[in-house]
Amino acid sequence: MSFSPNPPRVTALYSDTVALQSIQRRSRAAASLSKVQADFHALYFPEPAPDRPYSFASIVLSLDGKMAYPDDSRGPLVASNNALDPEGGAADYWILNVLRAYADASLIGARTLAAEPDAEFSCQDVDLITERPAILGKTLPLLPIVVSLDGSDVPLDHPAFQRRDGRPMIATCGQGGQRLKPLAAADTVWLGPFNTQAAVESSDLVELFRSARSAGRPIVLMTGDEAPRTAVLLYALRRLGIEHLLVESPTYWWHLLGEHALDELFVNYSSVYIGGQATPGGPRPFTSLEHPHARLLFVGVHPPGFLYTRQQLVYAPEPPA
Repeated sequence: MSFSPNPPRVTALYSDTVALQSIQRRSRAAASLSKVQADFHALYFPEPAPDRPYSFASIVLSLDGKMAYPDDSRGPLVASNNALDPEGGAADYWILNVLRAYADASLIGARTLAAEPDAEFSCQDVDLITERPAILGKTLPLLPIVVSLDGSDVPLDHPAFQRRDGRPMIATCGQGGQRLKPLAAADTVWLGPFNTQAAVESSDLVELFRSARSAGRPIVLMTGDEAPRTAVLLYALRRLGIEHLLVESPTYWWHLLGEHALDELFVNYSSVYIGGQATPGGPRPFTSLEHPHARLLFVGVHPPGFLYTRQQLVYAPEPPA
């Protein structure tokens, strides 16, 4: 799907100018990508912390907060089934591609990959791709990363794993790697398992990764022995040069909320009602005393059927007086 030359325009309803200007001052980007500034808002992301990438997630929800229909779990249907506003659905997909243009890597759930055999996990807007190196300083293509708890749900027969250019890296635990080894390609490069940040630092991770990626070889990155270690995975990605990380897996971005490791959230609301149990974090709620907050940075609209939000996560706000 191409968005050139003109994507659907998002009309701004609200912007937190002070917060957005603060983010811009902490960014190395020369400017906002031109189409993004014209049709969305002046989008910048700050430099990352030294121990993990700056992370942001993207999702489209129904007005009752559901991320999928009970009879069809494909997430994009929440936007594309909005018969009142097909253009608003196209804007939702374009914003996802905008975030892919700004990211160095994108985290995808193994189950999401299995449910979408024709999915493309790359930026599809040629104009954004063209501007990306000079304006954002990102010269390498987006790296898809398939995350799996134990390796058992990775669809190795998915077309994404068959191509040499843009092949996803798999992130799992040590036991997950052992489960994948009999099924993986013979030239797969196995990184880890790493249990600590110090182990990452003392390894030849970066050299092995760069060599494997330039040769188009499959890569499996393992942290932890029996379950992935989130902080170690994020540290390893930061060492690999991943500065800005897009999270496309609803399960994983909810997990990062609990780890206080998600910085921003882009939630688009499609004016449909769905019902059912498919809601982010359904089985893992926060409590009334301990829960993340979100500061609205931007709210836009495409009438009559879509709202688009950019939210900054706040994990330890001051309690009300």
